[in-house]
This record gives sequence, structure tokens and C-alpha cells, in this order.
Amino acid sequence: MAHPLSGVRVVEIGDRIAAAYAGKLLRDAGADVIVVEPDGGSSLRRSGQFFDYLAGGKRSVVAT
Repeated sequence: MAHPLSGVRVVEIGDRIAAAYAGKLLRDAGADVIVVEPDGGSSLRRSGQFFDYLAGGKRSVVAT
């Protein structure tokens, strides 16, 4: 079964839990999610396994 958002690309720009969770929901629905992070990484990276849960399956790029 195809995911409803297959073929959709989403750019996630945000450094809070709400943006990361919304991106996770879109990723779970099949979207290709690209996270834009500041130089040094998102502050959410320090939250350990919670970050792993939110960031799973996403790609990331650093904006300087």
C-alpha cells in the first residue's frame, strides 16, 4: 500500500518539539522530510532518545 504523502517533499524549519513532531507525522505518512538545522545542530539533539524518535527517517542539512 502506498503512503498518502509519497512523492511529497517537506522542508522542516524549526527548533522546537512541535515542528519536529509535525515533521515526524508527515514522514510517517510517506513524505520526504528535510530538516534545516543551525550550525552546531538542533538543540533537540541533546534530548537523546527522544530526538531519535522525532528525527527517524528524516534527512538534515546545515544552514550557516
